[in-house]
This record gives sequence, C-alpha cells and structure tokens, in this order.
Amino acid sequence: MKGGRRARPKTLRTYLLLLVLVTLLPMLLFGGALIGWLVMEQRDRVAADVEETAKALTLTIDRELDANIAALQVLAGLNDLTSGDISAFYERSQLAQQQHPYWNNIALIDVNGQQITNTAKPFGAALPSVANFDFVQRLIGTHQPVVSDLIEGPVVGKPIIVVLVPVFRDEALKYILSAVINPKTWSELLAGFDSSQDFIITLSDGNDRIVARARDADAFLGRKLPAWFIEARGETTQGILRGPSLETARSSGPITRYGWRAGASSRA
Repeated sequence: MKGGRRARPKTLRTYLLLLVLVTLLPMLLFGGALIGWLVMEQRDRVAADVEETAKALTLTIDRELDANIAALQVLAGLNDLTSGDISAFYERSQLAQQQHPYWNNIALIDVNGQQITNTAKPFGAALPSVANFDFVQRLIGTHQPVVSDLIEGPVVGKPIIVVLVPVFRDEALKYILSAVINPKTWSELLAGFDSSQDFIITLSDGNDRIVARARDADAFLGRKLPAWFIEARGETTQGILRGPSLETARSSGPITRYGWRAGASSRA
C-alpha cells in the first residue's frame, strides 16, 4: 500500500493478552470496590462498638459514683456528728475506709472549708484548709453532693478524685464529708471494658484531663486531651473524631451526671 505502512496482523499472543485484560479489568474494579467497602464496613463496626461501649461505661461510672455518695451519706448520719464526738467519728471513719479499700482517706470539713479530721493523718494533726477548691465552694453553695475533677491532693500530694456530701443538722449545713478515690480505681474499671485491640477506653473530667485509661494509665493520667479534639467535640455530642496527637482517632462519648466523659481512642 503506497504512502503508508501495512498494519501487522495481530498475533495469537496479542489476542490472548487483550482477552485477559478485558476479563481481568472488571474483576480488578470489583475487587477494589469490595476492598473499599470492607474498609468502610470495618470502620463502621469499630465506631458502633466504641459508641456502645462508651454509653455502657457512662452508666457504670454514674452507678459507681452514686454508690460512693450513698456510702458517705450513711457515714454522715452517724450520731457522733450530732453529739460532737469528733474523736469517735474519726475512729468510725477509719473503719469505714477499711470497708472501702478504694478510698484513700476520709475527711471531715467544716462549713468554712477547714479540715477537722483526715484519716490520712493522726487525729489532732494540723490539716490544710480546702476552702479554695471550687468543688468545696460548689457544695457549700448548692448543698448537694459533688464529685471533683482530677486534682492534686493537698494531704496525700498526688492526683486524686474527691467525692463530697453535705452533713446536715437541724436542717442546716453542719459539715462536709469527703472521700478521696485513687484514679487507679477507675482505670481498673475501664480495663474490664477494654476487650478489643482496636480502641482504648478513656475517661476524662470536666477540665478535659484524663482521669483514667484502660491501658498505660500512669503515663496518661492528668494529660490534657488534644486541642483539636476539644474543639471538634463542641460541634457534636458523640461519634468518631479524627486527628493527630495522643492517637489518630478518638470518640466523643456521652457525659456522666457528674461532668465526666467516657470515650475511646483508636489507632485505626
């Protein structure tokens, strides 16, 4: 053929190669779509597991705190506080502490925030005032039980959680009774919920500081949650939020009645 090169006839090998490509292409496309679907399905499953765990944990934390408050209220009703026998009450507080091994100490506080007794110290020892703590002032103002955020204990000198109840006599606030709870208690509770390697259960307080963690609790205790997470969480009540820092993903769970938040972090 003049002015052009004659096209070479396609060989059998070429036809076979084209046939293979035509056959494999839909399979490759389908395989890619299937993998993408499986990834999304896995993420959705993990997200659902995280949120359900956070909800269950929130209810459990509320029940545990309610139980601590109820136990303190029983102690607050003792006649020793009515008769003014503070020495006898101190001895009963020591016995109560032995019955609640997760209580580090029990303190009796007057309405001005001055500690009267504290089982962490011998009876009659000089004790610091706790009037400057906001949770003490909150109880004085509301006359309702209060659970603190994570604080540095003025007597024990380490991070603690404080549960406080009012003590009434003749319908007036007479004392404040408090129990100090070691944060390790909550980390041990969280570990019971931590049945998956996909995410790590975390508990944070009203100041967005880590109170407890199912794993590596000591390393994370008191650390502030990532700024991106705090900002993003303000736009949603729950769900999976993704970003850098402590881990690559963290869920925003429901808030307990006492201002704490249960959630989970994931490396996925």
